[in-house]
Amino acid sequence: MKPVNIASERITILIAVAVRLYRDGLAGALNAQQHLRITGTAATSLEAKAAATNAGPDVVIVDVSLDDAVGLMRSLRAECPQSRILAFAVQDDITTILNYAEAGADGFVTANGSVSELVEAIERTAAGELLCSPRVAAQLLRRAAHQPSRSAESVAGRGLTGREGQVFSLLK
Repeated sequence: MKPVNIASERITILIAVAVRLYRDGLAGALNAQQHLRITGTAATSLEAKAAATNAGPDVVIVDVSLDDAVGLMRSLRAECPQSRILAFAVQDDITTILNYAEAGADGFVTANGSVSELVEAIERTAAGELLCSPRVAAQLLRRAAHQPSRSAESVAGRGLTGREGQVFSLLK
C-alpha cells in the first residue's frame, strides 16, 4: 500500500455506514474539507465492497455496526490492498480493537470523537500510520510484553525469509 502524500494530494474516501442520516452527515462534514473528496457512500457491506472495487479510495470508513463489518474489512484487505481501512464507532477496548485489526483495519475512531479528530484520523491513516488511542497502544504494548518470546527461527519457519527472520530478531 502506498501512503498518500496528504500535503499534495486530495484524500479519496468511501463511507460505509448503514444509517443514511449518519452517512450523509459524515459525507457533508468531510466534503467541507478541501483536501478530502468523498468518492461514494454505501449502506451495506456488499455495496461498500463494490464501490471500493470501482473507486479504489485511499480510505474506507467502515462503521463497525454495518452488517458483516469484519467480513467487509477482510474482503477489502484482500481485494483492495491500496485502500486503508478506518474502523469507525469502535469501543476503545483492547479486545474490540484486536478483532478489527486482525480483520484488516488500519485505524480506529470512537463515536465520541469530533469531526476534527475524524479528519486527523483519515489523514494519518491515509499517510500509512496505524492509528489507535494512546490508552489502547499502552494496552497493546503491555499485552505484547507478556507474550512468550519467539525466536527468529520459529518465526522464519512460518513463511518469513531468512532476512526477515534476522530483522525480526533485532526487533525483540
